[in-house]
Amino acid sequence: MATDSSAPEIQLSGDSGLKKQILREGQGERRPTTGSEVVVHYVGRLLDGTVFDSSRDRNDYFTFNLGTGSVIKGWDEGIKTMRKGELALLTCGPDYAYGKRGSPPKIPPNATLQFEVELFSWSSLKDISERKDKGIMKAEVKQGEGHETPKDEARCVINLVGKVLPADASEEDEEADGEVFERRENYEVVIGEGQLTRSLEKCLENMRQGEHATFILAPRYAYGAAGDASLKVPPNARLRYDVELVSMVSPQEPWDLDANGKIDAAEKRKNEGNELFKQGKHDRAIAKYRRGTSFIDADHSFQQGDELTRAHALKATLYLNIAACEVSRKSWDDVIENCNQALKLGANNFKALLRRGKAYNERNEWDLAKQDLKQALELDPASADAKRELAAVNKKIADHDKKDRQAYSGMFERMSKMEQKETKPTPAPSAAGESSDK
Repeated sequence: MATDSSAPEIQLSGDSGLKKQILREGQGERRPTTGSEVVVHYVGRLLDGTVFDSSRDRNDYFTFNLGTGSVIKGWDEGIKTMRKGELALLTCGPDYAYGKRGSPPKIPPNATLQFEVELFSWSSLKDISERKDKGIMKAEVKQGEGHETPKDEARCVINLVGKVLPADASEEDEEADGEVFERRENYEVVIGEGQLTRSLEKCLENMRQGEHATFILAPRYAYGAAGDASLKVPPNARLRYDVELVSMVSPQEPWDLDANGKIDAAEKRKNEGNELFKQGKHDRAIAKYRRGTSFIDADHSFQQGDELTRAHALKATLYLNIAACEVSRKSWDDVIENCNQALKLGANNFKALLRRGKAYNERNEWDLAKQDLKQALELDPASADAKRELAAVNKKIADHDKKDRQAYSGMFERMSKMEQKETKPTPAPSAAGESSDK
């Protein structure tokens, strides 16, 4: 594609300190965002045409993270306006380059610099999965407005296109395309109502109004090993969703309610979460329980006495219910965290001690497990669950000790044999060939 040196200058700053001239148009509409790892070639010149630096002369691409201050301000601000394949001339005044000091010996003080920059590629993918296992990756295509993001019960209008990615597509390729299996326009959804998968709701919860974004979902966050024949999604398929959050209406907030209203709202979410738990929808149940805690999180909202006691009891129940969901998901760290929250509200909580003890057992932290389970049995000596879990802990300890004894026994046996071998008498030298005195 030919370059256009007569293209008009575009002002990128309000003080005329940063200008851009597009020498060759890029492709598509996507642009890199803050934090993106970008790959460029560049040639840097003084205004008299003197070249002071060039990645092309070194025949080596330059890679850096955009918007993190690792390059001059003119680059951070200018390159985020470029599209893939674009060739542009950035004119950077001193405040957008090396300022009053310059960068001796090649760049004098107060120098205005020009950079011919070609943007080859970038990666904007960010891990938004709760477990940080790269199961849900996000790339922002167009920034949204403000700072508010949807939460449970928010009403949203979205545009969405879902695609099945090829099996050989790279996990790091945010531009990988595939076959469309789902398309929705101006679709009205309520977060938490089950109109979307929980993973897609998680995607929306990380967007702002007006934002466009691409999400890459690993099979475990999509339709898993079974796939979905009705949508023509094969087993173990990675999915790409292109989503626009057109608008959103936030749900009722805690500060809109009096103390009794807050408790009622939390109770309502607890009951809704319980129904979802019974249906095995643990992710959605957790979202409801967490939403419930948000209404009664601030102690200062309640008067000392009955109000605060009710709020604490309900909050403890919500944390315990989250822990029960996490037990089902075998997320032992999260089980412990939520039991800790419940125990802060009351140290003698039998269910919190039992569930935390089980989690410690699963993490092979047996001393902590025994401590919790013994305390639980002091509270309820007849509990079959606590007895069974404590027996399981003791068996693990016994098995571990037996294994250690066997290992040490074998080690000592080998050492003993080695010592015997080292102390065995050395045979006397042979007398063959020696002369006799007789």
